[in-house]
Amino acid sequence: MNVNASPRELLNQIIPSLLAAGIAGALFIVVGATPPVRAAALASVIGIMAFALRPMGMLFAVIGAVALAITPAYWSQTGGTESINPLWVIGALAVGIFITAAAYRLTHSATWGVALGGITLIAAALIAQLLGVTDSRSLRLTTLLSAAMLALLTDMVWRSNPRADSPPMRALFPSHIAFLLVTFTLGVINDPMIALFAPALVLAILLMRIKIAPLAWGVIGLVILFGAIRLINIYGEPNYWVYPAESAIAADLHVPFLIGGAWREAERWISVIGFLVSQFTAVGLALAVVGLARLSRWHAPVSMVTLAAFAAYALFGLIYFGGDSTVLLLPLLMIQAFWITYALVTVRDWIIKITSASRKWRGSQNLV
Repeated sequence: MNVNASPRELLNQIIPSLLAAGIAGALFIVVGATPPVRAAALASVIGIMAFALRPMGMLFAVIGAVALAITPAYWSQTGGTESINPLWVIGALAVGIFITAAAYRLTHSATWGVALGGITLIAAALIAQLLGVTDSRSLRLTTLLSAAMLALLTDMVWRSNPRADSPPMRALFPSHIAFLLVTFTLGVINDPMIALFAPALVLAILLMRIKIAPLAWGVIGLVILFGAIRLINIYGEPNYWVYPAESAIAADLHVPFLIGGAWREAERWISVIGFLVSQFTAVGLALAVVGLARLSRWHAPVSMVTLAAFAAYALFGLIYFGGDSTVLLLPLLMIQAFWITYALVTVRDWIIKITSASRKWRGSQNLV
């Protein structure tokens, strides 16, 4: 996203997000019988996902984001009852809108206004957790921040490494890195699962070709260390870490902890692959492979960053035996949706080329 975008430019950039969020929200409320506040939270993730996909075109961005919304894992969060007083939500939105307007007034940047308003809403959610208004380690907030990390990482790497035939893009500034780090830090504070984006974060910063001060690298290292420590404290129970993986698999063990040697077991690989197939079908998995392969050829930095994040979450999925793994591994599905959408764009381009070549051939035959 252009940090100096005008309101009109910003609107054009977020139209896919608005469309995808609107469609998803309607589905959650009408079909999923989801309370409006929860539906809005779930739809906001879909909107952010559409923002991540917008370089692939408005239509494909909406299709890819809505496809994520109707996967069984994501859809499992629909329904239920409101878990938070709507007055808190209205108050937080009012403060967020005020901060957005004030930031735009001071900076004359619509993007910064929206960014600071979003950070304010996230901070309000964290404060609500501390006050006991909402559950600690909100999984919906974790999912939203995961989508935000994916969108920010891919957007910045995409724009800082354009192809020669790509439209001209504005250069990135250190402020982009600051916004990315704030999002990552808030995510780690809410739930250490966001720390699994650390490899992709470091790789993306290196690929952005922006000079980072040693102090900034020190801050990045401390935040990653903080997230890793929290991740270990929550999921790394020593007795289970050394528990025999074969025995755990044979007993169909379900505990919210990591078993260190499980990644060596074929059954765990089959389980993770089966999870991906169950969400987007085998065709979706094949399309994801095609999308990653094409990204590696035409946008290698983007493929490297998404693959780094995917590998980190896949490794967690291999060694985590908790019953809530379906929700914790939603970032895997976001990245898979990213690759699938790029594959669909590739298929469209192939069809256009084949059709064009066929027309030229027919034209040459008519001349003969």
